[in-house]
Amino acid sequence: MTDIYSILRKVYYRYDGHTTYLKNRGDTPYNYGLHNAPIRRFFSEKILYLYLNIVKCCNQKIEKKYIFHGTRYIEVIKAIGFENVVILGGLSEFLYCKNNNISFVWVGCITKSFELFFHGGYLDVYIKTIEYIHNLLTEGRKNKIIFLWEDVQPVGVTLSSVFYKSNSVNCICIQHGIYEIIEKDLSIGSNSDYNFLLNSSQMKYIIGSTIENTCVIGLPCDIKRPNKADNRVYLVGSPENGAKYLYHLRCFLTLQKLLADLSVDVYYRPHPLENIGICRVFFNHIDKSPKYKIFNNARSIYIGFNSTLLYEAGEFGNLTIGLGGETDDSNDRPFGVDFELPSGDSYSGVVEIVSDFMLKNINNEPVLADKNIDFLKSRLEKCLCSFYSYNIRNENSK
Repeated sequence: MTDIYSILRKVYYRYDGHTTYLKNRGDTPYNYGLHNAPIRRFFSEKILYLYLNIVKCCNQKIEKKYIFHGTRYIEVIKAIGFENVVILGGLSEFLYCKNNNISFVWVGCITKSFELFFHGGYLDVYIKTIEYIHNLLTEGRKNKIIFLWEDVQPVGVTLSSVFYKSNSVNCICIQHGIYEIIEKDLSIGSNSDYNFLLNSSQMKYIIGSTIENTCVIGLPCDIKRPNKADNRVYLVGSPENGAKYLYHLRCFLTLQKLLADLSVDVYYRPHPLENIGICRVFFNHIDKSPKYKIFNNARSIYIGFNSTLLYEAGEFGNLTIGLGGETDDSNDRPFGVDFELPSGDSYSGVVEIVSDFMLKNINNEPVLADKNIDFLKSRLEKCLCSFYSYNIRNENSK
């Protein structure tokens, strides 16, 4: 393992930089309940010490090759096989693993000890946690792979820093959303050994990424495009704040008014970070149903800015319309859409686009050309082969 204090410096620097970035955007950084709570911190430290001493006596070993942080990529886990994986997580992951006979390891100790370290300066308990995690994952079978969905939050930054360029455990970051901005040298994925990307354009947003240490896996699920279309239009919310959010809100309200006279059902899809109460004030219909459920049901129209959901909708064969920002940022969109409506547009063109879509639907004409997309298992195998080849080249060059 790398020198423990080098790990601590890297973890602190990456997390501090990421939370500063979130604050500058107007977002609320992650808070796990121990900040400014000295009594809770004191008892949390004692309980963690007790837990770590108990599990140390258990002499745990992980013999499975594939380790996942959480169940976010459940379709990838299914493609590999439940019998071949271990899931790191909390209570919800434990219950899922118990119901599906999957190996499980609790990593709440990372989250809590990290909070004690970052907000309270409790070094010892975090160092003890790092040593426990290192021993747990390096004992037993060699050449394990940890699949992360981030490497800047407490669990992800800890795991990726502990095993950074390790000979026995590698970290692969599977892209969980569209990247737009590089956070100085703190970009998501830059602390991992390898990255599985949504598309090739995303490589430029990860510091240090090349064609050698990345592979395009696309959406981490099987993509089945419906044969039918419906009369729904989804306005896709974005994780913005302040003036930018108000601009987006004005655009969506304009579109809602324009589409009111057409025979379509208009729904607003709020971003997970949006205030649902505010959304209900301005929009007639709110849709929060699981995205893959509506993607698999029928093809619809999706209108938005740079949301990941807009990209995903396009991959599932829906018609996508991209809106430009106040200073037209449509050229900076990190993915393609079927139609672009620039900033300052009255959006009158959207009526024609929607009407044409509905007319083709009524006449049973193809609304969009299809493209062939491999099954997830095939894309996963290709990316794993690419990763193994990269690893072999690295080892031979040492």
